[in-house]
Amino acid sequence: MQNYDFIENEYIKKYYPKYSILRTLVLYGSNEEELAEQEVKIGFLLNVRGKMILGIQAPKLFIQSLNNLLRFWNQQ
Repeated sequence: MQNYDFIENEYIKKYYPKYSILRTLVLYGSNEEELAEQEVKIGFLLNVRGKMILGIQAPKLFIQSLNNLLRFWNQQ
């Protein structure tokens, strides 16, 4: 998730210092195949290969949505 460090440090933290950054849904994140423990705030990552990765503390809504999508695709 290093791609976001520049944007966070040079723009968001600079102009919005009182806000916290929470990467919950990352649709085009990186080449990552799994989320590292320190990236616990990321709920869902879609990597460059199209692999869907749920985070350790993914919101229940993300889990239900992926289950519904997989069920739909398996019926086709």
